[in-house]
Amino acid sequence: MKFSYIIRLLLILALGSACILSSTLARYTDEYTASDSALVAKWNFRVGSSADNLHNLGFTFDVFGGEALQPQDYGDNTFFISGGESDVAIDYQVYMNVQVLQTDIGWSTSADDDYPPLIFRIESDSETAEATIEDPYDTWFDLQDIAADEEGYFLIASGHLEANSEELVPITIYWWWNTSYYTGTPNPDQSDTGNYYAEAVADYNILVNRYDACVHDANAFFQDHQRIVTNVVEGEETFTVVTYQCIEGCPYSGDEAHMNAYQDLRDDVDDAEDAIDNSWKVKYDQYDTKALSALRNLESSSPQSIMIKVSGEQVAPAEL
Repeated sequence: MKFSYIIRLLLILALGSACILSSTLARYTDEYTASDSALVAKWNFRVGSSADNLHNLGFTFDVFGGEALQPQDYGDNTFFISGGESDVAIDYQVYMNVQVLQTDIGWSTSADDDYPPLIFRIESDSETAEATIEDPYDTWFDLQDIAADEEGYFLIASGHLEANSEELVPITIYWWWNTSYYTGTPNPDQSDTGNYYAEAVADYNILVNRYDACVHDANAFFQDHQRIVTNVVEGEETFTVVTYQCIEGCPYSGDEAHMNAYQDLRDDVDDAEDAIDNSWKVKYDQYDTKALSALRNLESSSPQSIMIKVSGEQVAPAEL
């Protein structure tokens, strides 16, 4: 006699920030068939945040740990899958749903949507029991180009638990506010000096120093090249005569040459200012501002930001 039993757990991950409200919402469905009143094998498939907090119906799990999200923030949170010493082996799958977060923040007017700059990575690290993480979710991935089903779910992990297993399988979700994956070149470096924003700030400071130097040179030009304008009257006519008192070794001769040199310095100031306005730090800051505004708009319309579905399937022995 064949017997199968499937239970699905739906875990809601609330975005723990000032702009998305946390919520508690969990539900489950189960389906089973049997040909007669034969005994049912023990089934204790459970999921939870720790060994002491496992559930076979559903539970609330906040990947962001209840913290208010800010640009460049990162963190992780872990839940566990347990066979609970069930009498039968269990195959399980873990699905993720980020559909709510896939909202256009209005960063550009292009046809492509621009999403809040969150990236994720899935890991299962244990000496005794690990899940298999699906490619490409074992490395950093963003909210763009996710191949999900019609309900918004995509498979991130799967595994097998032997009958009578007491093992706890950890599933860790790492997250990071990393704007470089949405504008610019993706930078996965998390070091203090090599991360995308630290590099952008370093480049920005160089550009600011260059701008200050250009402004200084432009302001100092007429201190080193004093322009003297004299009105000369000859009969009924008045003439303007421009002369210069310059520092020793002045390379310019005449008013036109001096004014052209000064204009070059002014052009350098304008170019330095444009470089600052188009720097990656400024672009990241502008994108982040748009993202924060969009996330605040989600607060009242959809408090659930990420959903995780864990599905376990058991097959009873042919004879009980």
